[in-house]
Amino acid sequence: MLQLHERGMKIQHTIYNQACRLLCDDYEQVRSAAVQMVWVLSQLYPESIVPIPSSNEQVRLVDNSFGKISHMISDGSWVVRVQATKTLGNMLQVSPHFLEQTSGGYVLLMSGPKSSIRLVSSPRGGNGLMMLPRRRWTRQLST
Repeated sequence: MLQLHERGMKIQHTIYNQACRLLCDDYEQVRSAAVQMVWVLSQLYPESIVPIPSSNEQVRLVDNSFGKISHMISDGSWVVRVQATKTLGNMLQVSPHFLEQTSGGYVLLMSGPKSSIRLVSSPRGGNGLMMLPRRRWTRQLST
């Protein structure tokens, strides 16, 4: 499906649930391709509404896909983890409220010339992402 999309064929948002099921496939190549397909669908149909199976709630497809791809960062395969991380960096139109919920109260801190990254608990107590000035990054990393 990805190759057909790349060649200009229009894909329908109705395959979103199938792409999400493939995120749990046994083969890492399938899971990696599923991450890409979920991203493509989220960019083509960001405002489409998808139901949440465990409740009666509905969310936008782009927000739902952000959560699913975020979950793939903990996949057993480094190939899938890298694909998920790259894909998250290219996600557009995710609602700020959903970003705050997904961050889980952690902050990415960057320091040094090569920008080493470290995940730390947010001083806000889990209220979402917090931007720290560069000067504080170095001090916080050294503690």
